[in-house]
Amino acid sequence: MVEFLVDRKRTALAILVVLIFAGIFGRINIPIENEPEITIPVVYVGASLTGISPQDSERLLLKPMEDEVRSIEGIDELQGFAFENYAALIVQFDAAETMKKSMDKVRDAINDAKIKFPDEADDPIVREVSVTDDPNIIISIDSSKASERYLFNLSQEIKKELELIPAIFEVEMVGARQEQLEAILNRSQIENYNISFAEIIRAVSNNNQVVTAGEIQTGQGQFTVNVPGLFESAKDVYSLPIRSSDNSSVNLSDIAELKRNFKDRTQYTKVNGKAGISLMVKKGRGHNVIETINKVDEVVNKYKAKVSSDVNFTYV
Repeated sequence: MVEFLVDRKRTALAILVVLIFAGIFGRINIPIENEPEITIPVVYVGASLTGISPQDSERLLLKPMEDEVRSIEGIDELQGFAFENYAALIVQFDAAETMKKSMDKVRDAINDAKIKFPDEADDPIVREVSVTDDPNIIISIDSSKASERYLFNLSQEIKKELELIPAIFEVEMVGARQEQLEAILNRSQIENYNISFAEIIRAVSNNNQVVTAGEIQTGQGQFTVNVPGLFESAKDVYSLPIRSSDNSSVNLSDIAELKRNFKDRTQYTKVNGKAGISLMVKKGRGHNVIETINKVDEVVNKYKAKVSSDVNFTYV
């Protein structure tokens, strides 16, 4: 082989040039990772229903999920756990290369199992187990002058724009309090209409839910009909009837004043001692981490130019 290359110097030089350019091309296009991703062929499924015992959790939640998931091909091991108010499945597959298809099959199976759940059960969670669940980028936003609502709205806008980047898998907002509508009841009006607190609570809870209206049989199959009754705006809450009669009705707006507020804080984010909000950015599998960071930086710089100088953006 050596003699062959020595006798054909031009051929050897051409092969060397091709190998050099192939190496450069591969280096440019290969995804760069500080901590390379390891794909684990494991899927986690969880379902919850408040107020049930572990025995009922096994019967009402775990068994329907197991029955549907067990029929999927390629499962190496299936583990089920039933707890108070909760049930979980750990699904381990033979190969990690087909995890996307496996995830889709598990989601379809759980959607079929969800039909057998009690109506009060929460929507099940299906997610892939990963050893790289930590965020790749953390952006902290704080200000000594801006209000909490201003930082909240700004963080939400940035979060929505970051989620439009194809390389971004998920953006989680940490340190922000959840919004709520606060009803300040007028005691004199309540006494004037002779309305009890229990009557108000019952009216709010009964009207803020999705009601099943039955099923429709067609040539294409059977479909469940739901009547949406969830509050979608402050106007829906304001016009909520608390008591109705033939001649008149008492709405919530007649006995209360509504204000947009925040729930009590359950978590804190501080940057250099200042309270703020953090965006935990996770990139998708197979994407170049450096290119992803550059795209995130472009979005952040765009908002930096819009806001006042007292709003600080910090990369952690």
